Amino acid sequence: MSGGATTGTCAAAAAKAAALRARGIPVPRFLDVPLPGEGRMSVELRSWGGLASRPWASVCKPRTEDPDATREAVVVVSLEPAGNLSFHAGAGVGIVTRPGLQVPVGGPAINPGPREQIAKALSEVGTTRWAVTVSVLGGEDIARRTFNPRLGIVGGISILGTTGTVRPWSTEAFLGSVEAHLSVVRSRGQRTVVLVPGHMGEKAASRLLPGLECVEVGNAWGEILDRVRKHGFGEVVALGHPGKLAKIAQGQWDTHSSQGSSVAEWSIRFLRRAMPSSKGLLAEGLGNPQTMEGFLMALDPASRARASTFLASRVARRISRRCGIQSRTLLVDLEGNLVGEGSS
Repeated sequence: MSGGATTGTCAAAAAKAAALRARGIPVPRFLDVPLPGEGRMSVELRSWGGLASRPWASVCKPRTEDPDATREAVVVVSLEPAGNLSFHAGAGVGIVTRPGLQVPVGGPAINPGPREQIAKALSEVGTTRWAVTVSVLGGEDIARRTFNPRLGIVGGISILGTTGTVRPWSTEAFLGSVEAHLSVVRSRGQRTVVLVPGHMGEKAASRLLPGLECVEVGNAWGEILDRVRKHGFGEVVALGHPGKLAKIAQGQWDTHSSQGSSVAEWSIRFLRRAMPSSKGLLAEGLGNPQTMEGFLMALDPASRARASTFLASRVARRISRRCGIQSRTLLVDLEGNLVGEGSS
């Protein structure tokens, strides 16, 4: 099986090792555990010990090429005999404080997938009648580099993993966190979802759209928009810099700088067709700007405002067609000031 182990798979391996320790069975360095759904994975253990009545084991999450804040985190699982299987947050694992996630408020941030995976691993040793405590060394510090504070998960990281494996350079973990944030925002009764590329857009949104919680989507606009509709939102507001969002107008749904052709060149062609009467856009003095910022700043103020509005409207229409709901787009400059707005 290619790819590294998720935190859920690490926890399952540590739980199985602790259960072996409890039964007095020698614990191997590499332990075979079930993955969610089908398949298995061999996981290297870091350490194990404790008494038969309170065994524990740990696994260091492998370092992969996936840019994940939990790479090389140490996951520790301890067991205590109990009447039924239960899960508890140890140091470094968060507690859920906002509705809308897969775990109820007040519960440990251990998703259903990893819970099932841990239960399967324990059953292979004989019984699931354990109180399972999952901890992550330094998890509270790691959580500050994740989406957890936005999701209302406090005190540490969440134990995730739908497939059990981290696929190199995948955005699976990021997309899962963003979708969880969508669920949390909708659960608070917000019918308009505000999507921003990053922190600059978030800062501008707090001023331009007060009272609306925004969701950071990075460059994965297409993937996130495909998830928006099922959460029951009635409107999408996209807010960001023209250099980023104009890629959506062009039909590029991954807005990373390495993807697609020059958005400035495309925008000039698009706006010359959309605004044939604009002297500013047709002027030879535009030259060949390499950035959207350079292109827009080369226009006279009236043409700049019209161009931004045309681009914003095109973005809104693209988004609306993609997700099937009403859309609005706000374009802001690098200081967060509104430069154009359009709707579908």
